[in-house]
Amino acid sequence: MSPRDHRPRITGGKWKGRILIGGVPKNVRPTSSRVREAIGSIIASKLSGSRVLDLFGGAGTFSLEAISRGAAHVVTAEKNRSAQNAILESVDGLDIENFRLIRGDAIGLLKRGPDSDTERFDIIFVDPPYQSGLYETVLDLIVRRDWLNDNGIVIVERATRIPMSDPPAGLAITGTHRYGDTCLVIYDAIIKES
Repeated sequence: MSPRDHRPRITGGKWKGRILIGGVPKNVRPTSSRVREAIGSIIASKLSGSRVLDLFGGAGTFSLEAISRGAAHVVTAEKNRSAQNAILESVDGLDIENFRLIRGDAIGLLKRGPDSDTERFDIIFVDPPYQSGLYETVLDLIVRRDWLNDNGIVIVERATRIPMSDPPAGLAITGTHRYGDTCLVIYDAIIKES
């Protein structure tokens, strides 16, 4: 199946209904439109003007949905070359400027840490391949390397059958939402004492 065989649509915001012309490359599982709509509703009050980090960008559906719904700037990390090309084709098709693609591994990015306060994020979306076993590592690195702004949130998309351990110190689970075989877990940053 070629990337053009399946082209998701943006579900909300200024580009609602627009097709992502880059499509979905082989071996990439995009966040479903149902789940993207749910995320948009859950975090609507936080999206406008936010800085968003999309780890494991896949086809870029979450990133482009966030921009459409009012995010000020989105950074997406993706290591798969076909997925990178699909993301950039969709970004170009929508003439988006407030977007940056990091061509590389999300874990490597997280380990290096943000360069300055301007690289910390209000919303971080975590959606690795379901069977990767990376969830706890990613959450730990987000906290340990200080990627999340005060009052920031982390959204984890995972299969409902995959158990999650307790969050690392610095994050608190504030919501769990199930959509068929998909589960969203929302974590809020715990503000550090000065």
